Amino acid sequence: MSDISGAPVGPGYTPPPGPGLGNLQTLVAVLQALVRGQQQLIEAIGNFFPQASSTVATTATAGTGTLPAAPSKFLAVTVDGVAYKIPLYLP
Repeated sequence: MSDISGAPVGPGYTPPPGPGLGNLQTLVAVLQALVRGQQQLIEAIGNFFPQASSTVATTATAGTGTLPAAPSKFLAVTVDGVAYKIPLYLP
């Protein structure tokens, strides 16, 4: 016996493998594993990069020490589209 398209139907007919509940359960399991992995990645990034904060000052009157003659490095940053080089000194 067959349907209008010629595909077999009737008692004892087993459809060929294809999209079904088993594949849906597999997809759900894969998505759950993906979300768990993403959560672990976010946690690892948070542990690797500690939280930082910064302030902007227009003067350097807070300290009383004398700066060395030359900085050891410069930190390049962009603030509101303007590039700056901040001198870094070793302690």
